Amino acid sequence: MDSNNPLGLEKRPSPYVWVTWLAPYLSGENQCRFSLWNQGNFRVPSSNDMPSDWLVQHQSLLNEVAHDLRVDGYEVEEEDANSLYLKTSAGVTLAGKPDIVARNGKGLVVDVKTEKPRGKDRAQVNLYQALIPAQKLHGIQEAPWGRLVYRDGKDKLIPPNEVDEAFKQSVRNLMQVVAQTTAPNPQPSLSECRFCKCRELCPFAQNEPPETRGTVPWL
Repeated sequence: MDSNNPLGLEKRPSPYVWVTWLAPYLSGENQCRFSLWNQGNFRVPSSNDMPSDWLVQHQSLLNEVAHDLRVDGYEVEEEDANSLYLKTSAGVTLAGKPDIVARNGKGLVVDVKTEKPRGKDRAQVNLYQALIPAQKLHGIQEAPWGRLVYRDGKDKLIPPNEVDEAFKQSVRNLMQVVAQTTAPNPQPSLSECRFCKCRELCPFAQNEPPETRGTVPWL
């Protein structure tokens, strides 16, 4: 197996990472950096199209939140107008697209979620909070407040001070992983592999529960 291209994929012109790929690693939900490295350096075929009902629900919730913010006096930018593209010191392009970026004296970044809350949601917003001032998106030069809005009515505010040096170092560490010329060791697990974009191609993917390896006498 070629350690420079273990899955035999088409190489990207330069390393590229999307914010949503990083969030599960920052929250501790994902551990297999082999998957992140492959996604960042190669074009991994995608077989998971967003279901149409998800798109409708997401857009409906986004429209509702954006409307309420405008009623409250905010200037509001949505989705494509919020595109972020930044080159990191590791040579990796980091990109993202917050659902809503609003301004009313101070900045606010909002992500709307139609599924149940997960730890990666907060990490995703933290990344937007860190990247928006780096690009000076819509003139915002300091880390904005963050907000997560869920379809079930949950609403979480996230203070700017969560984007501290420890968080930034965690992001830098992941960028260094993606910038490596050779693949990191795989860390397959049933729970992580089942949702991995590389699963169909990866020879290390775990698709079945591990076999029982022994007994516990006292059970």
